[in-house]
Amino acid sequence: MVVAIISIIAAMGIPSLQYFVHRTRISTTADEFVSTLSFARSEAIKRGHRVTVCKSADGEDCTENGDWEQGWIVFLDPANPDDFEDSGLILRYHGALAKGMTMTGDNDSGNKTNVSDYVSYVAGGATQLSQDGTIRLCGWNRGVNFDVAVSGRVRMERVSCP
Repeated sequence: MVVAIISIIAAMGIPSLQYFVHRTRISTTADEFVSTLSFARSEAIKRGHRVTVCKSADGEDCTENGDWEQGWIVFLDPANPDDFEDSGLILRYHGALAKGMTMTGDNDSGNKTNVSDYVSYVAGGATQLSQDGTIRLCGWNRGVNFDVAVSGRVRMERVSCP
């Protein structure tokens, strides 16, 4: 009888625990990404050079393949704004996201100023080439939109994901 009661209580508590863990993972990842963008913007202002955040699978180079959930790097980028193959001094790295999470930047019909592959900040704190767009983090039917403005500011908005 005691085992049956404990089993019933555990069965009721496990879904609540999973909900809490998933919600915490989404919130933590969202906070980490906003912190990364804020860091890149402040470093661009402080150093007086462009600083870029780009998706990266290996923590060393940017990639145009895949989405943001594979990880990202922040690097000092004094080179050509259209060439992210040769990353400069890497300032910060974030590894791949937890299984079950996706993170995708919008792609405005091939417009190079979208945020599907990178977000770049110039010395004044604005985005490079008037870049703007939305990056969406999703997992377990919850999500966050990161709206990157031309001014460089990022606004977070909680959303539901399919």
